[in-house]
Amino acid sequence: MKKERIIQVAKELFVDKGYSATSIREISQEAQVNLASINYYFSNKQGLYMACLEQFAEESFSFCRPTLVMTRNSSDFKKALQQFTHEMFRVFSENSSIVKLVLSEMEKRDIIGANSVEDCFLTIAEDFKNFLKHYQKENLINPELDPNILNSIYFGHMVFALQFDKQRYEKDGESIINDPNYTKKYADHVFETFYRGIVN
Repeated sequence: MKKERIIQVAKELFVDKGYSATSIREISQEAQVNLASINYYFSNKQGLYMACLEQFAEESFSFCRPTLVMTRNSSDFKKALQQFTHEMFRVFSENSSIVKLVLSEMEKRDIIGANSVEDCFLTIAEDFKNFLKHYQKENLINPELDPNILNSIYFGHMVFALQFDKQRYEKDGESIINDPNYTKKYADHVFETFYRGIVN
């Protein structure tokens, strides 16, 4: 469909050139549609950009959320944390370009409606924080630990792993973006370190 083609082309251009350097005219030419079509579906460039992010978030994080099972069982907690960690690393590694773009744009905050951009990607972090709070109430997580800080530490691992992947590959020949086996190994290490550090 025309709308999906516009989103796909726009996503590729935004990743390649950044939000500010990509024009609506360029997107229309690459997608082989007229400007009126883009305005009809998305109103403006910001609307199109948001549609790209929302599509990515919906397609990617929809696989992660179901893993955050909340029960009273310690084995369920461990299994859910492990599955969520692997799913998140898969999403980050398979969509590294658009994740890096979002992180960059959020840092620059040069997009009108930056808070909406953040909302697309911070919702999953909020879900995870609620997951931690639940199991802390069930006395499975150390009560002295702050879920907000734990949440930041956890996602900080993923951001760091992605942002320094090129340097890691150049130095050690290992990459979470290009090597699924290494991605699994990295996710295993993050899970084990995090789990052992928070479990009560």
